Amino acid sequence: MSKGKGKVWRRFDYGNKAATAPPPHTLVWIVETYYERGVTLGYFDGFTMRTWVGSDDCRVTHWKKLKRPAMPELVGEEAGE
Repeated sequence: MSKGKGKVWRRFDYGNKAATAPPPHTLVWIVETYYERGVTLGYFDGFTMRTWVGSDDCRVTHWKKLKRPAMPELVGEEAGE
């Protein structure tokens, strides 16, 4: 596993959600092993994990914070000129 902010995969335990879930309603990377069987986006709704489309028909083993990209350089009217 990579170390550093946003680079660590965290284990999610359905039996210990309070200690292992990401912050509620925050989009994160998830490892889904039921249908997707790989890495996709998802979130914790305060009760269970869901895929990014809102389905709780999933089995999540790990999650990881999304890294926010830098803003693009603004030009012309976008830059307020």
